[in-house]
Amino acid sequence: MVKAKYYLGIAVVAIAAFFGISRNTEAKDSNGDYVVIVDAGHGGIDGGAASFGKNEDVLNWNIACALKAELETYAGVRVYFTRGSAEWNTNTARGRMGKMLSADLFVSCHNNSSTDNSVRGVSVYGTIAPQFKSKMQTLASSVCEKIAALGITNRGYMCRPDDVDPSVDYYTALAEAAKCNIPGIIIEHVFLSNSQDSAWINTNENQIKCGVSDATAIASYLGLSKRGVAPGESIVLHRTYSAHIVNGGDSFTSSNNKVAYVNSQGIITAVGTGSAEIKCNGKVIKVTVPEVKMMGIAAGLNPTFYDGDSVKAFDKSKIIVKAVYSDGSVKQITSGYTVGSITKVSEAYAYDIPIKYNGFSCNLRLYNNGAYGSYSDNHAVNGTNADILKYPVVYNGINTGIAIKTGNGMNVTVPAIAVEQTPTEPPTEPPTEAPTQPPTETPAATEAVTTEAETSSQSEAEVTMGTSEMETKVLSEEKKDNKSDNKVKIYVLIAAIILMVGIIVTLFLLIKNRKSGGGDE
Repeated sequence: MVKAKYYLGIAVVAIAAFFGISRNTEAKDSNGDYVVIVDAGHGGIDGGAASFGKNEDVLNWNIACALKAELETYAGVRVYFTRGSAEWNTNTARGRMGKMLSADLFVSCHNNSSTDNSVRGVSVYGTIAPQFKSKMQTLASSVCEKIAALGITNRGYMCRPDDVDPSVDYYTALAEAAKCNIPGIIIEHVFLSNSQDSAWINTNENQIKCGVSDATAIASYLGLSKRGVAPGESIVLHRTYSAHIVNGGDSFTSSNNKVAYVNSQGIITAVGTGSAEIKCNGKVIKVTVPEVKMMGIAAGLNPTFYDGDSVKAFDKSKIIVKAVYSDGSVKQITSGYTVGSITKVSEAYAYDIPIKYNGFSCNLRLYNNGAYGSYSDNHAVNGTNADILKYPVVYNGINTGIAIKTGNGMNVTVPAIAVEQTPTEPPTEPPTEAPTQPPTETPAATEAVTTEAETSSQSEAEVTMGTSEMETKVLSEEKKDNKSDNKVKIYVLIAAIILMVGIIVTLFLLIKNRKSGGGDE
């Protein structure tokens, strides 16, 4: 009988493991929350593609901020940026930043450009890494559908292998994230080279709607519910995070807008450290906002790819070190960090350089299998970083009808509203700098870049991509990947059959023992 129970236990564990690995992702941080890295493409002196309005880096930043603000209205997720508003970061560093934070997903916000001004619409690139490709295709398609619902042409899901090594992504950020076991997507919201697309995205309202749509698709993919709180309850909110008031009436006031702000829709947003009371429906909601703390550091260097042993002569003065904080903000560090010795790692052509700052450490990744390039000033900070605090808003048709869960288990949905509303700023704005932030560098001149955003995994240089060529590669790669996906499905089916056989055998042994009157051995 003991043997039978033993076999049954193994079968149960195997089943649990099987269904566990079939989840979209695995929550990895210490609190069990999903961790999402949000990357606002370009930045600093790299303006990205030009448009009939703002440059791409500004549009990317605005969309990313809206994405972050909306995603932070959901429970069970933490969100971090890869750069400050006035900063740039290497594509390698962006992709690898999630490693220190145990990230579950990397999302890069961009806008596209083409030499053909008639091309328009949203497209989303997913990593070609076989362990993530199918899942990222699902997420990418969902994002495209959400953006298309706003009136944008849906160009759909795409992927692109590297020209030199087809086994990895062409796009450095996706390739490096995959190497860190992090699935990733790049969202190209519209074509700035198209006058209609560009005019549409250059309105504040539509930039926010894009970010909200992105976040809604991501939250659905992760299976998240909105964070809620009912009158009479207490809640702890990290700065920039929000919660919906459930059954709180239609009138809300905060005892301290510098700590917690509540808008007319009953969404509480954490503004600064301290405690505040939200009055609603004759009752009080107590809100506590913890102090903003440093969570870690990340580092990059341009160029990342060198020609042969020249990698060992890297310029320490050009290293870009970022401090990451609990509210998701990122600030570039200009001094006080230490640089260790360059070390060859197991990955072919790869080298790591240990960086330490304020009790935190990370590795800066370099490669010696690419064309060596000259250093530029893209590590310079272009102005003063803006505060990342944004106030979420409910848009009818985008983020309404989504489940809200409170601490006491109450489950309602985000109500629809008659008229779309723009975010309302609170009466008193908090300081733009998070506590204990390092100083920023001297502003540098802005340099407009008109070429497309992303870079090959073989070079950090800017490139221009032909749309038709890109799509042809995607179709051919999809055929190859479909074969890989089919193989995975076969393996999963075989595993499921083995598990079922194990269960049947175990049940047979239990029945046989009972019929024979067998006892414990």
